[in-house]
Amino acid sequence: SASPSINLSTSPSVNQSASPSVQPKLPVCESISPTEYTLPAKFGKSNHCYRIQIKDGGKLLVNTKDPGCTDFNAGNDFKGVAVSNYRRTEAGGEAIYKGTWSGSISLVLDTSLSEAKFEISGNTNRKTFSGTLSVPSCAVFSPSPSSYPSKQGKGGKGKGKKNTVSPSPSSSPVCESITPSQYILPARFGRTNYCYKIQVQNRGKLFAGTEDPGCAKFNAGNTYKGSAISVYQRTDPGGKAIYQGAWSGSIVLVEDPSLNEAMFEVSGNTKTKIFSGTLTVPACSDI
Repeated sequence: SASPSINLSTSPSVNQSASPSVQPKLPVCESISPTEYTLPAKFGKSNHCYRIQIKDGGKLLVNTKDPGCTDFNAGNDFKGVAVSNYRRTEAGGEAIYKGTWSGSISLVLDTSLSEAKFEISGNTNRKTFSGTLSVPSCAVFSPSPSSYPSKQGKGGKGKGKKNTVSPSPSSSPVCESITPSQYILPARFGRTNYCYKIQVQNRGKLFAGTEDPGCAKFNAGNTYKGSAISVYQRTDPGGKAIYQGAWSGSIVLVEDPSLNEAMFEVSGNTKTKIFSGTLTVPACSDI
């Protein structure tokens, strides 16, 4: 079915600080239960009702005719259109989706919440999106029906699957800002090793050095040589740095004190030119 027509508002302003101060970290869920949520969210200037499925065979669905999920919360069946298919959840709690629309959703743990909430933005021309699903707990044994999981269809009493909870959903802290704000690191894209320059700062860019596998030349003392493929826009809640340009996507900023040095992982689609990355650092700030 045709994807819904959604209008976008202008992008949020970017912090003008060249060296952002360190903000409190929010942990992320590398696995989540329940694996389906039906929640309202604003896309541009319009309120829609979304169904977010984070599981094998799952989808991202949207009902543009039920602002605020009013009809659904009144007890009616969810009536939405599938706009993307769930593929996987990467390290750093980044759920990847591909389809008519493609993008990612950060799974964020926020214990100050009483129920789950969903935020989403995107580009209607490229049909790319970036979302954040914030939950009070990575695993919920007795979910509240207002936000966890979707109700069964009419006549389906006793036939729906029970919510299963993974044995030990893990979480890793993320950085909502990061210092230093530039890293030059090797990473494999597909079967090829490249050398990336990742700038997480106002007017920053993501560069790819395709002729320096493993950053061997740079590490030997040579000047970094790479091409800018995307421009930094902002860092969303949940430590997700958003980039747009010839390539568009996001990089989750993860803190792992067990590391001695930063590490970068990236994957993407060469046809849609969408990427998803994880920058893991020993500390959000080395000061």
